[in-house]
Amino acid sequence: QRRLAMVEGNGIKAIKSDDMDGKIGALLEMRDKHIPQLQDEMGRLATGFSYKINQLQSQGLDLNGKIGKDVFTDVNSELVAKSRVFAAPDSQADVAVYIEDISAIKGGEYS
Repeated sequence: QRRLAMVEGNGIKAIKSDDMDGKIGALLEMRDKHIPQLQDEMGRLATGFSYKINQLQSQGLDLNGKIGKDVFTDVNSELVAKSRVFAAPDSQADVAVYIEDISAIKGGEYS
C-alpha cells in the first residue's frame, strides 16, 4: 500500500489524514478510514449473498429433476477457507478458517 510521506532531516515522516486539512486531508481520510470500512462491508455482503443463493439453489430442482448446484464457490471450500489465513511464507502449518454462521460475521479486521 502506498503512503504519503515527507523527508524531514535524515528521516522520512509518514503523513496521516489527521495531520492534514483541506482537500488532501479529506482524500487521505477517505482512503485510510472510509474506503476500508466500505470494502469490509461489501465483502461481508458478498459472502452472505453467495451463501444464501447457493442455499436456495440447493433447495430446487432443474428441468431434469436434479438438485440445483452451487452458483458461487462454497464459502467453506478448502481453497476459500485457507485463503482467510495469512501465515508466514516459511510456515509449515495447515490452517483454515471455516464459517459456521454467516450472520455472526462482524465487520473489522481479524487478527
